[in-house]
Amino acid sequence: MTFFRPFICFLSAILLVMTAGCSEKSPEAEREISLGRLKLKSFGLQGDFEREYAALLQERCKVDVEYVPGKVGSQEEQAIDRYNRRMSREIEKRFGAGILDQIRDEAMVKVAARHLPKKS
Repeated sequence: MTFFRPFICFLSAILLVMTAGCSEKSPEAEREISLGRLKLKSFGLQGDFEREYAALLQERCKVDVEYVPGKVGSQEEQAIDRYNRRMSREIEKRFGAGILDQIRDEAMVKVAARHLPKKS
């Protein structure tokens, strides 16, 4: 069960980012996009799912994932959320609606398959 706790936290953060409206701008995201760089940010514990998701994002869409180390304050968390919302819209614009969900689902399946008990 220890596998699922970080996974659920990460998944909740991603879902929050994907479903939240964007009333505030992210100048940092706009700058990165204008330079042709696509990147999502993450914080908290990294587990198998996060690594698999990041690898698939890089492989399929050339999107990097930056892990913010240490504790994140509420203002920094809000800035990361704004950044990720803007980047997510840009990624879906370039690679198609639902691409992030598809990659997330594939990462979950791959990680779950690795954690299944081996048949004797």
